[in-house]
Amino acid sequence: MLAGAVRYIMTKISEISDCSHR
Repeated sequence: MLAGAVRYIMTKISEISDCSHR
């Protein structure tokens, strides 16, 4: 469960970072 949450957060951050970077 925790791993899933971390994975979700990491994915969300990566998505936002990618969008912000571009």
